[in-house]
Amino acid sequence: MTDYEEEKLNEIDALKSIFVDEFVEDEENAEKFYIKVSSEETDECEYKADVLLMVTYTQQYPDEAPIYEVLTEDEDSCLDSKDLKYLGQQLEQAILDSLGMAMVFTMVTVLKDELMDLLRRKEEEGKKAERERIEKEIELEQLKFIGTKVTRETFMEWKKKFEKEMAEQNKSGVTDTRKVDSKKNKLTGKQLFETDKSLAASDSMFFEDN
Repeated sequence: MTDYEEEKLNEIDALKSIFVDEFVEDEENAEKFYIKVSSEETDECEYKADVLLMVTYTQQYPDEAPIYEVLTEDEDSCLDSKDLKYLGQQLEQAILDSLGMAMVFTMVTVLKDELMDLLRRKEEEGKKAERERIEKEIELEQLKFIGTKVTRETFMEWKKKFEKEMAEQNKSGVTDTRKVDSKKNKLTGKQLFETDKSLAASDSMFFEDN
């Protein structure tokens, strides 16, 4: 018959000797404790984060899984609640594979590996978002110099507005009688359209053909 209480005590003693500074006992429950798990800064990842693995032994541990949760005490942590839930889910398989034997050390090892992988992904996503932000800013700056691209839709919208303005001018009896010497003063595109309505129609046909 398995002596569950003895196995729990033996594992706790072993964990205290391994995680000297990281192991924290719960003051109200002798079978509940916390182990601090910290990421390591590497050349591949500059992100850092600390989490707490909270473990509470169940009555028939280790023949059954302990109650556990991944927490953080850092309010400025780069990890949110979804990240913590994800990390906790990654321990499920390790627990199933370890049933029948002490498993907390394995849980800590897996948690640390998963934490490092998660931080690397978050750093890559952050860098990607920053690149996209910079590219967007450059694109917006370039548009200031390029101007608005003329499409069939924008042209037809302008043509409709132009024809409406001309119709209103004709109704009010306003006509343009100015004569411009082509050698001294060149007409603008707007003036050309105002003096010759057929130009608007010809451009419309151009868009229709294309």
